[in-house]
Amino acid sequence: MRALITFMLVACLALLGARADEAAAANYRPPRAPTEWSVISTNHSLSQLAGIMQRLGLQATLSRPFSGTLLLPTNDAIDEYMAQVELLHQRNGIFADPATEQRMWSNLLAGVPSAARVALQARARGAWPSHSAPCTWTKGNSVPFASKNTAVLGGGLIHTVNSVLQPNDVYPSLAALLAGDPELSIWAAVIKEVASQTACWEGPWQFQTCDLEGIAGTFSLPTNGGFKAEDWGPANSDGVPININAAFWKPIVQFHFIRAKSLNDFVDYKRNRGFPANNKRTNLLGSLKDDDTDSYTLEFQAAGFQLSVEHRSPRGPAQTSITQPTIHIPPHIAHKVSNVMKPPCDTTYNPRT
Repeated sequence: MRALITFMLVACLALLGARADEAAAANYRPPRAPTEWSVISTNHSLSQLAGIMQRLGLQATLSRPFSGTLLLPTNDAIDEYMAQVELLHQRNGIFADPATEQRMWSNLLAGVPSAARVALQARARGAWPSHSAPCTWTKGNSVPFASKNTAVLGGGLIHTVNSVLQPNDVYPSLAALLAGDPELSIWAAVIKEVASQTACWEGPWQFQTCDLEGIAGTFSLPTNGGFKAEDWGPANSDGVPININAAFWKPIVQFHFIRAKSLNDFVDYKRNRGFPANNKRTNLLGSLKDDDTDSYTLEFQAAGFQLSVEHRSPRGPAQTSITQPTIHIPPHIAHKVSNVMKPPCDTTYNPRT
């Protein structure tokens, strides 16, 4: 009898305990995870990024639930990247032109999701690297983590990394693009020779009078195939014209550049939207001549997958194919083109002599 009473007592206690557990489970509220913005704005190592995102007006977006993964550069990473960016109007890390900063960081931050997707795939395969191991993304680029696995509202994760992750079409400066892209080696050599003749650059790549490295705008960059001997005269073994006259070539360089005074002035090709509605712009040469006629305009066209630039030449209307659109060079956008575009202006210099 005593054993039966003991059993019933234990059973009642167990039942009460189970009900108590059910009640506790029903009333349990897991701690609320912080938002992305809360994590970013309170992490001292992300203070520079927090300031950038605040200036871009991203607080509201970052305060919503987020289920993905963010790879965010630390202060040291941003300092290292900014040391490479050759902007004449940048002073002590502060941009005088907010539109330039917005375009630059919007382009760079747009590359983060592509890197994050690769990281998520590695994590799903159980191959997530250790705290100090590098994160590897497109084309084998890698960077070590500074921290990882900070959970945010919505189930997402934030990791900090020791580098600014750059998409394959982002370069820190025009100099970096010209020095690193073999398809642009002749154009780079022409610019360097003009600089040596005129001393119009502050450095080997920077205009002092035109300031092309430091002002925001859109470049059309001729590839090596555009330098034909019948147009530009004999060349050396690298394909660079032998007779380069600065007075002749500097206007040509200016003809390929469009100054941007606001974000709306960039000629940015979007695959799903094409070129902007206002795709006809006066180039720098026309601006310097105070001539906004068709003689000094570049009109960007997209017909299916065929992209081109329409312009005036000494022989009349001409069209040059775009071989690679929208390369980001803070604060520029560049499009590779298949030919050198000669301005329709008089010159006494003949490069073929």
